Amino acid sequence: MSALQKVLQRCFKTAAVPGVSSLFRLQLCSSFNVICTSRQAHITSKFQAFKIKRDPGDELLAHLRIGRLKAPAKSEQFKRDKKKVFQDHRILVYGLTKRTKEKSVLKHFGRFGKVLDCHVKKQTASVEFQTQTQAAAAVGTLEHHIDGQEVSVMAYSATDLRKRQIIVRGLSEETSPSTLRKFYSQFGEIALCRIAREEQNVSLGYAHVIFDSEEAVELALNSLPHRIGDMEITEVERTPMPPDMERTIEVRDLSLETTNESLEKFYSQFGEVTRCEVKGTKTIRHGTVEFVTKKAMMRAMSKLPHFVDGKEIIDVKRYKSKRKKSKEKKKLAAAAAAKEAEETDD
Repeated sequence: MSALQKVLQRCFKTAAVPGVSSLFRLQLCSSFNVICTSRQAHITSKFQAFKIKRDPGDELLAHLRIGRLKAPAKSEQFKRDKKKVFQDHRILVYGLTKRTKEKSVLKHFGRFGKVLDCHVKKQTASVEFQTQTQAAAAVGTLEHHIDGQEVSVMAYSATDLRKRQIIVRGLSEETSPSTLRKFYSQFGEIALCRIAREEQNVSLGYAHVIFDSEEAVELALNSLPHRIGDMEITEVERTPMPPDMERTIEVRDLSLETTNESLEKFYSQFGEVTRCEVKGTKTIRHGTVEFVTKKAMMRAMSKLPHFVDGKEIIDVKRYKSKRKKSKEKKKLAAAAAAKEAEETDD
C-alpha cells in the first residue's frame, strides 16, 4: 500500500467503497493540517478540499491540498459543495405499499447503519444515513422487502432526479414493468421503471421511468407517440419540478370558484408569475403561486389582505415543502416533550 493510499485511508475510510459508480464525486470544504513524523501521519479533522474521480484506467485518484490553511468563507460554492456531500449519504426507496410508514422503513434500513432522517411520501421514501459507506451498502444489497413488498433502492444522485424522470400515462392493465423497460431502454440506460398500482396490485394506468441521463429524457419526449404493445402512448411528460421556496407563497382558504387562471390573474399585479396551481377538495381550496423574483413575492406578502374572486384571503404564507413541514413538526414535538419532562422533574 502506497503512502498516498495510507493517507487517504486515514482521511476517509470510505475513499474506495465497492459499488460506487464512476460518476461518484465527493467534496468537503474546510481546512486541514498534516503533521508528519518518521512513522505515521497525523491528520486533523479539518479539510480544505477532497475530491475523488476516476482516470481512464478507472483507478481512484485523490487530489489533496496539504498545508496550514485557513477555513474558507461560507460562500454559495461552499453551500453547494456541502449539499453534494449530504446527498451522497441519501438513498431513494421506490415501490412501498400504501400502508408502509416511516417506522417500517427505519427498521429495515437501520441494519445498514444509523439513520439520521427518513421521509415517506406516496409509496416512496428518502433515507439519510450517517455515512456514505452505509448508504452504499444499502444500495449494493440486491433485494429489499418492506412490509412483505419487494422495493427498489437507488442512490440519491447530485443531479436532480426529476430532470431524468418521465411520467407515462394511458397504459393498459396488462403492461408489465419488463415490457416498459424494454421499450424505453432504446433511449438510454434506465435506473428505475415502476408502474403505479393499487393495494390489490391493479395497475393505475401510469408509470414512472427514471433514466441515467437527461439526454435520454429528451430523446424519449422527441419520439412521441410511443407504441408499447398494442397501445399508442401520447401522454408522456417530464416530472414537474417542485416550487422554488424562495419565490413561492401558499394561499389558503380560497373560494371554491377560484381556478388556476383567476389566481394567476390576481397575483400578476405584484410581479410576473411563473406557476400557479389550485388544489383541494369540494369544500376546501388552497393554492401555490411562484413568482419570477423574490421581490415580487415579498411585495405580495406585504399587501395583505388579498381579495381573490370576491373572497378575503388573510392566510398567505411562504411556501414550505412537506418534508420541511414534517421536520419542523418533529422538532416542535421533541421540544414539547422535553419541556414536559422538565416540568415533571420539578
